[in-house]
Amino acid sequence: MKIHKFFRFSNKNKVNGNLIEFILLFSAITLGFMVDNFREDYIENTRAKELITGMHEDVINDTIGFNSFLEKRKELRINIQKLVDDIEDHGIITDNPDQFFLFAFAMLSWDYYEPIDANLEQVVNSGSLRYFEDKDLVKQVAVVKAQIKILKLRLERERHYWYNYIQPVMINNFNFKPFDKYYMRNNMNFYEMASKMKSGDLSMNTNELLYIDNKKDKVKYMLNLFRHYDFILRSSLMLTYESYLYEVEKLEKLLRNNLK
Repeated sequence: MKIHKFFRFSNKNKVNGNLIEFILLFSAITLGFMVDNFREDYIENTRAKELITGMHEDVINDTIGFNSFLEKRKELRINIQKLVDDIEDHGIITDNPDQFFLFAFAMLSWDYYEPIDANLEQVVNSGSLRYFEDKDLVKQVAVVKAQIKILKLRLERERHYWYNYIQPVMINNFNFKPFDKYYMRNNMNFYEMASKMKSGDLSMNTNELLYIDNKKDKVKYMLNLFRHYDFILRSSLMLTYESYLYEVEKLEKLLRNNLK
């Protein structure tokens, strides 16, 4: 009987031991999952903050750069309109320094803008948007990415017009000799050189400034060429550039709020 009771007691302890082992094992696995999830959440949150910080810096710099670009675009339109008015009033004058520089400012002031979007592209292409909990932020990133595509297409439209229509006018009709000594060979600032030439402080080196005749058809062509140029630039400003800046500024605000 004692032996029988001993075996019953041993089986009970074995069951209790197995139960304790199971509880300990289950607790260890559960705790491991909890720690692993906590670590993963921490890594994702840290990664999200890094990405948001990088994007925020890009957006701030892009906003500054794009505002500067817009000011140049507006100034270019003013110069084009001054040239159109001058040709309208006086025709084409081949030896007039004032009209010569109106042509120069209207033709030489175009530039191309490259959006600062390296971090945004990385976030989108790597699938890192999943780290962002703010759904409005995720949506706005997609909106700005689409706006960048539209912006680049519009810039290509302008570039096509400049290379195919404005540049040939420069090559065929614009005398670069006054620029040769000061701007090309001595690296003088363009606007400083233009100002000094207009005031007479620097020699123009020639009286034949434009290789254009004053025939009616030529005048009409020049007027229409630059009016169309102004039309394209105005369309870019009103339909694309202002929308792009609005959406980028909206993204900056969301990024700033997520960094708080």
